[in-house]
Parts: sequence; structure tokens; C-alpha cells
Amino acid sequence: MDITQLLQPGSARARVEARSHKAVLNFASKVIAEACPEVAERSLLQGLLTRERLGSTGLGEGVAIPHCRHPDCPAPVGALITLAEGIDFGAVDGEPVDVLFCLVVPEQQNRTHLDVLAMLTRIFSEADNLANLRQAATDAELFDTICWQMDEVQQW
Repeated sequence: MDITQLLQPGSARARVEARSHKAVLNFASKVIAEACPEVAERSLLQGLLTRERLGSTGLGEGVAIPHCRHPDCPAPVGALITLAEGIDFGAVDGEPVDVLFCLVVPEQQNRTHLDVLAMLTRIFSEADNLANLRQAATDAELFDTICWQMDEVQQW
């Protein structure tokens, strides 16, 4: 999958100020609703919070992939966010999270959902990739970095 099918340039946000788990999910919901107007921001936030209640999407190493399926979502859509300071996300290693990829997929696209999660996990499992994402100072730089990383992962 081409990252630009999943993530628009305006949906990559670098060094966002967020004080809590809920605040960053609220921010991500706004970003995704701007990119995908079919999905209501409030409904999306509820979907993400409901998924988080099932178990944290914090993977460890400062990374989280909050995600949900949504009935109004016509195609997979995401938001990549780096935070100015890490926040508690209930990650498996207890470390604060500062890199998030929020993912929303149509309800019936189970396979796509799993494929995108696997791809993101491969990207985020590389220490160099995380370092490059964290170093991105602007939204455009963050978007360019994830696009390059996606291309590299797809060549594996």
C-alpha cells in the first residue's frame, strides 16, 4: 500500500503539544476528520476510546498505534503524530509515548486493517526509523520521512 493512500500530507503533525492520552486521541480525531469528512470527529474519538478500553495500543519504545474500524470510513485513513513530550499511554513497557500513528479503517476491511498494522509495526520496529521520525521538525519533514520509510519497508 502506498502511504499517500493512507496518509495525506496535512495529516502528519510534528511535535504536537498534548498533555494526556485522551487529548492526543482528540487531536488525532480532528486531523483524521479533516482528511476524511465522512467520519464525524466525535464518533471517531468514541471509536478510538472504545478500542483503547480493550487494551492499550502502546507498543513500547515510545510508540502507539491507536486504531479502530468505523462504519462511515470509506477507505483506510491515518494521522502520524509526534509529540513534543511523551505521555502515558499505558504502553507495555511503561515508557511514555511520543510517536503515534492513528489508523481508521472501514468496518468490513479486516484484512486491510491487519496488513496496515503489520506494515506500521515493521516501520516502528527499526530504531533508526523512530529516530528519524522524532527528529522531524516540521509537518512536511515528518510526512516525507514516513513516505521514505514506507518505500523501504515495501522493498523488503
